[in-house]
Amino acid sequence: MMKNEIVKNIYNCLYDIYITAKNCHWFSKSYSQHLLFDRIADDILDHIDAFIEVTYMNADTFVALPISSSNIAPNLEDQIITLKTQLGLLQDLLAEIQNVFDEPVVNELNAISQDVRVKQNLLSMLNK
Repeated sequence: MMKNEIVKNIYNCLYDIYITAKNCHWFSKSYSQHLLFDRIADDILDHIDAFIEVTYMNADTFVALPISSSNIAPNLEDQIITLKTQLGLLQDLLAEIQNVFDEPVVNELNAISQDVRVKQNLLSMLNK
């Protein structure tokens, strides 16, 4: 897989997670969950920005990234399931491509990966 395709895949995963977290935020009836999902969305948005910046900071070309989301979950419970699934998929993708990029990008990918694990742990506590 080419670097540009990997960047697009990571971006799409991050953007889907952002949109799903915002959907959860908007439809939460619990104030604590409302704040949790808003924090997840904000953190993911920060990761999107940092990842794209370090990826293209020294690049000769920039690939336009699409803005779309595949999330069609109809209610909060399904949104949370979708969010958990998306975080898992991103974690798998990040583990597979660590050796493809140079150090600044790998450092950002590691930060994203660590944050994703934190988010997964937080979401696992919602059903307890």
